[in-house]
Amino acid sequence: MKTLGHRSLATFLRVALRIVLILLYVAIPLTVLGCAVALMKSYGVDINWFDMPRPPSPLITWLFTALFAVSLAGTIIIVDQLRRIFATLSDGDPFVPENALHLRVIWMTLAVWELVRYALAGTMMATMIALRIEPPEGFENDPFNFSLGIWFAVLTVIVLAEVFREGARMRQEQKLTI
Repeated sequence: MKTLGHRSLATFLRVALRIVLILLYVAIPLTVLGCAVALMKSYGVDINWFDMPRPPSPLITWLFTALFAVSLAGTIIIVDQLRRIFATLSDGDPFVPENALHLRVIWMTLAVWELVRYALAGTMMATMIALRIEPPEGFENDPFNFSLGIWFAVLTVIVLAEVFREGARMRQEQKLTI
């Protein structure tokens, strides 16, 4: 199986990413509903049709909701950008300037997502300590969960963005050469 062009691995991945993107968009209203129920429960509203333990604090619930929203938004942005890149790959045209831009959006999204996650996790931990709430299992050991893998991925995508930018520039120069 060829990797670029029509009926290639790139085409298969483009279709797969489109399906994942659709599922992520379907998840948005379900996520909003789940977060709304959790928030109502955290404020003491009794919802009999939804079996869920009462969250320990409305503030913690808001922070978890924000963390989940950031994660969902980051995932949607990254999957959409990857889908756009794979669309050009399945067309057999990888070195277009837009791909460098898509890769830049991906690394910036990953970096911002990770930094926001650190801020929200720190705020949650400080809130739990202030309110004397027992942290969830595993959260107390490493609330920030620093991941070298994420930062390595950010650096790798930065380099790939520059490779695609340079490739697009060289391709444009080649078109101008007689």
